[in-house]
Amino acid sequence: MSLSKLADLEKLAEDARIQMGAKTIDDLVDPLLIELEDVKVISLNDISEVSKKTYKYLIEEAGSEWSAMSVPLDLSFEKWVILINHTHDIERQRASILEEFWHIIQGHSLVRIIQMGNSHGRSYHPDEEDEAFYLASATLLPKLSVEKFVFDINRNLDLFAKKYGVSQQLVEFRIKRLGLWYHYKPKKISFIKPK
Repeated sequence: MSLSKLADLEKLAEDARIQMGAKTIDDLVDPLLIELEDVKVISLNDISEVSKKTYKYLIEEAGSEWSAMSVPLDLSFEKWVILINHTHDIERQRASILEEFWHIIQGHSLVRIIQMGNSHGRSYHPDEEDEAFYLASATLLPKLSVEKFVFDINRNLDLFAKKYGVSQQLVEFRIKRLGLWYHYKPKKISFIKPK
């Protein structure tokens, strides 16, 4: 992504954080407590019509292969349901729900056929997947807070991740995407004199 595109995504995530109730850059935004118009978030436990065989397949056999999926409920793509994998940890659920919200908000189209275990489903274009995940991580972990964390000499990754309700892996993903990895995990660079 170009720098101007990344700047636009950062601004979009910042604006969304405000709509989601954040008053400061340090405020937690919890997708589990947010409603998106015409979008319902459910888990398999909320659907009584799912057969035991399908439930077992989606949770046990293919459970590690999916976190959430967006399903349009009409041909105009106005109403949606997001099916969340409730067996995943809460930090992953937060990121997954927000990623699906961003797919819907951005009007991404389900265009690819993908294989999930022994089944097939539709997915978003890889560029749109990247954009939605970037927006989700930027919404959960605001740029200025991540920058402050990276340059804090007393930083604690576990505490920072818990403060925002996310995984340590998502924090480190965000650090990398913001180009701060060298400051976070510096490597000594030295000049080798020619003989």
